[in-house]
Amino acid sequence: MDRTQQRLLGLGVATYLLSIFLPAVSCGGGTVPGYDILATGWLGIILLEFRWYANPMFVVIAARVWKAKNSPLPGAWLFLAVVMTTLGVLSIFVPAQACGDAGTIAYNSGLAIGGYLWVASILIVTLTAFRQGQ
Repeated sequence: MDRTQQRLLGLGVATYLLSIFLPAVSCGGGTVPGYDILATGWLGIILLEFRWYANPMFVVIAARVWKAKNSPLPGAWLFLAVVMTTLGVLSIFVPAQACGDAGTIAYNSGLAIGGYLWVASILIVTLTAFRQGQ
């Protein structure tokens, strides 16, 4: 892993961590912080909402890129990075069922700054994985 890849990976992880503490999605007149979505998003599987699962993929891929150091990543890891990126980018274009109170479900009205940073962190780590895969 060269200096550029180390910086890219560090930037990706830092961006991800920052996104957790910022508003992630807009819901009506308010926002939902990233840590709320991180804590409860796994329940999305009940609603066939799989985008949250890009989070564990992010951790696994970032750790694998860091551990691999100078060796190229096998194709399966790169495929997982593409799946993670697809799930993340969907958040920009398709509203998620991330809002609602007392048993009601509502779609969010768009990403907030934390949501965009989350997608950016996924793109950065995927770019780093592909650079290392060469």
